[in-house]
Order: sequence, then C-alpha cells, then structure tokens
Amino acid sequence: MNLTKVLNSIVQDLCIISSLFDFLNDVSNKSRLMIEKSLQIGLTTLNAVSEFDHGLNILRNKVFDQDLEISELRRTLIDLKKRFEVFNSFFQ
Repeated sequence: MNLTKVLNSIVQDLCIISSLFDFLNDVSNKSRLMIEKSLQIGLTTLNAVSEFDHGLNILRNKVFDQDLEISELRRTLIDLKKRFEVFNSFFQ
C-alpha cells in the first residue's frame, strides 16, 4: 500500500473505437458486447483513494493496538524492576 499505486493505478488511458457502420449503437450487437468485455477498465481515482484510505486505516489500527501492547509491556517491566529491587535488597 503506497501513494504511488494510487496515483499510477487510476485510469489514464483512453480508447476510441469508431466505425463506418452503426453496429456500435446497437445494444444487442454481439460485436459491441465482445468489444466491451475485452476492455480492461482501470481503477477510478475515487476507488484508488478509497482502497488507500482503507489500507491506511488498517495500519492505523494495528499501530494503535501495538502501542497499547507496548504500554502494557512497559508497565509490566516497571513492576518487575520494582519486585527485583525488593527481592535484591532482601537478600543483601
């Protein structure tokens, strides 16, 4: 997930299909349907940005969860240090 993908994945190509015949205007025409199905439609800007935002939110949630875990580990470490100091002073 990166911003480069967002900026490079959006639709930038243009395809113009023309014909001397009127077959492209006929919705039921098999040739038209075949042409439409063969086109590879890229991401729109909105879709690319939405995917990016979704991935960014997932990462934010992971960072938040890891910050909570780190805080809990710090509290545990402080508690263990205090216990060690008491234990150590007892034996000295």
